[in-house]
Amino acid sequence: MEKDKILFKTGIDVYGRHFSGIMFIKNLGDSHYRIVFVTEVGMGVFDFELDHGVFTDHGSLDFVKRKMVMKTLQKNLRLMLMEDNDSSFAEIFIDLLSKRKVYKYKTGNDFNYYFTDENDRLVSIENSSSSYKNVKLDYLYSDKNVLQRIIITHYNIDLKMEFIQLENVGDNE
Repeated sequence: MEKDKILFKTGIDVYGRHFSGIMFIKNLGDSHYRIVFVTEVGMGVFDFELDHGVFTDHGSLDFVKRKMVMKTLQKNLRLMLMEDNDSSFAEIFIDLLSKRKVYKYKTGNDFNYYFTDENDRLVSIENSSSSYKNVKLDYLYSDKNVLQRIIITHYNIDLKMEFIQLENVGDNE
């Protein structure tokens, strides 16, 4: 079975504090991931598993275990992996300014909007409630159409996360 691994140089800015290090995401199968974040000095910040919607903490620092921090990280990672939708049904719209497709999915009480470019490639995701935007993910690509960077910006809290792809490989095991 082919297993994909992605390695990101990661920076997290939250309420004036900066954390940086490496985040490793391994796809273990359909809707099954292992996600580990380690600081530049080798301290493990979190080790999560997402398996068909079930989120497991295999070890994280105390501040990560706080309910609001854990909930925010789960939501961000689910959005980034596109595993945060209640159904496979999407409403499809055409953005009036760019003439590009926007896919709208329901997730709990919120909505996820997936914005694409002229080649139908994902360029951003926005999570919104009925009255305001919660979070936005921007996907930036190289000239060779390879994902280089993901930027997560929150609108209601002082949190920004940046992921710069270092490696994306598949192996056969």
